[in-house]
Amino acid sequence: MSNNRNRKHKKPEIGAGYRPPFNEDVLAQPTDSLDLRSETLQLLQGAGVVTLRDVLIRQEKDFYRISTFNKKNLLDVKFALKRKNLFLRPSPEEDKGAKPVEEKPEDTQKNNKQEKSAGQQKQHGKAARPSPAPEKKVKEEADIYVKINKGGKWGFKDREGNQKVAPVYDEVYSYKEDLCCVEKDEKFGFINREGEEVIPLVYDIAVSFSEGYACVYKGEKCGYINKDNETVIDFKYDAGTPVQNGECRVKRDGKWGELHLDNPSE
Repeated sequence: MSNNRNRKHKKPEIGAGYRPPFNEDVLAQPTDSLDLRSETLQLLQGAGVVTLRDVLIRQEKDFYRISTFNKKNLLDVKFALKRKNLFLRPSPEEDKGAKPVEEKPEDTQKNNKQEKSAGQQKQHGKAARPSPAPEKKVKEEADIYVKINKGGKWGFKDREGNQKVAPVYDEVYSYKEDLCCVEKDEKFGFINREGEEVIPLVYDIAVSFSEGYACVYKGEKCGYINKDNETVIDFKYDAGTPVQNGECRVKRDGKWGELHLDNPSE
């Protein structure tokens, strides 16, 4: 009787029988190789999620089994993976493929047109069918600034040790396109290389700039802004990905689709 009871309550092992479609050297990398908020990284490591394999074998729902892990932490993980062209294990429903989003963004900034390059992978771990990772690894160049922490607050110094941004933020991300996403008092914005807050800290979640655009959240809805903090896609989507080749993927009412920021008629 007791043996039957134990078998009944035993939870299935996370990721059992699933192998992420990436090279072994990628899977063996530590989780701190991702550009994660310190809170997210601590939650993962505290739950024994110490390599990228431990991350990539999980579906989204698996992360909520980690104590106090929330939506903001999950978005942090997903966007960090996206920057490395990685994605989480799709759920059975997601693996069937994305459904199209019919509407296009109404307001597109013409001055920020980006030329599309052929052959770029348009993959997102929440909506797309898994495909083999590229064999060629792209090594990111080290930024000229390095994060510093004083008294639990974050800032930046240059590689000669000179302070460039005072450590006053609860979290700072890496500089992308010379702007850095920062967090203070649970609000997000962006600073420039001089440490000036060029986009005010008014967003509930924000992601680093890509091709001149950033996905930001107001409450539960996300949209896209440009570097002048002008809204180019309204805040009406449940989720969105960084821009690649002038396109992004957005989710609304459970459906994923593509938006073309450089040509709304497509």
